[in-house]
Amino acid sequence: MLELINTKERVIVEIINKGQLHLEDLGVPKKISVYASSIMFRYLQEGKIPQNILNYFVAALYIAKRHPLSFPMHKKKSRFCGLYMIEEGSLDYCVNEIIRTLGFRKILDDKNYPYFLDPLDLGLKIIKNMVEKECQEELMQFFSSSIPVDAQFLSEKLTTMVIFEMRVFHDELFRQIYEIIYELVSSELKEYNNYVKIQKEVFI
Repeated sequence: MLELINTKERVIVEIINKGQLHLEDLGVPKKISVYASSIMFRYLQEGKIPQNILNYFVAALYIAKRHPLSFPMHKKKSRFCGLYMIEEGSLDYCVNEIIRTLGFRKILDDKNYPYFLDPLDLGLKIIKNMVEKECQEELMQFFSSSIPVDAQFLSEKLTTMVIFEMRVFHDELFRQIYEIIYELVSSELKEYNNYVKIQKEVFI
């Protein structure tokens, strides 16, 4: 078993080295190629060894280059494909496979250009911690003073803090970040909403 594990690790390392060399040959800056390679390393660790590995490295590069911090990145996909020698259909397929496997969040800006938020991203971790903390405080206030929790108001408040006070993301992505935060807030308040629903049914 140990030999099989070591063999798998050696294969992954060889693939990563090959992919990084490919990105360097394409003129990709070191910093972005390292991030793209780290995405591929995580993808390969999930047991995914695709046949056309170089296409997947280019797809990982596309994801890495389109982090929300790169906003505004208003460059057409066709331009990227021409520059890095990949067909649009192949790029779409590989990108979708990677983000589905690793749990990346895809958001579209107001001009319909995509950005990909890494589940390991510090900004997303900050958002999740803030949502959890604020929801707990709101729930404690509700159970002590019966002040209802407004998920929409709370989400707007948190988004304002993240965008305008902490400047984690660009302010033109307010709507997109709000949608992420609202989804997280709604999940945190699921039991609260069930409780309120039951209370209404009992007292009607």
